[in-house]
Amino acid sequence: MKKGFSGLLCVFLFFGFLSPCFGEEEGKRFELTLFGGMFFSDDDFQENNGGGGVRFTYYFSDIFGIEGGLGIIPVSSQLIIDGPDLLSIDTNAFTYNGNVVVHFLRGRVMPFAVGGLGGTTYHFASFLSTPSGEFESKNTETYFTLNYGGGVKFIVGRNIGLRADIRGYRIFNDSGDINMLETSGGVSFFF
Repeated sequence: MKKGFSGLLCVFLFFGFLSPCFGEEEGKRFELTLFGGMFFSDDDFQENNGGGGVRFTYYFSDIFGIEGGLGIIPVSSQLIIDGPDLLSIDTNAFTYNGNVVVHFLRGRVMPFAVGGLGGTTYHFASFLSTPSGEFESKNTETYFTLNYGGGVKFIVGRNIGLRADIRGYRIFNDSGDINMLETSGGVSFFF
């Protein structure tokens, strides 16, 4: 499986270098996207949350590019009161990934597919207040993540566009994998 994926990636990159450059006449080979949306999870603790982030894409050609992304998801905030005891738990998730981007059409409307590898880091912070004292703890856990999906870009000006994405994330953790779905929209700047 790894050899097949590596071979397919090499073919995409090889033909990407042979294709005419993205925006060759206008010199636009980079895309910066600010996005926000909803993340839906099958994990009981993570549940469904809003989030956002940034994506940066470099285009080898009209068809192929590589993309780096960073997102933040405020996963949950829980307050548990049990008599005189108070427990507060805050969790944030950070996603980061490197992807291959493939455009199917070029023009004012551009459908695309994307897929790649990365990680998801969870930051846990808990605060416990009891009659015998206050206790605070912090923990960080990082997991390998696979992501895949696609979307469409709408070019609305010479250097600006709108973008809609749907992506699936598979987060491989110790206690069972988490599946997450991102639906997001964003503004893209081309340069």
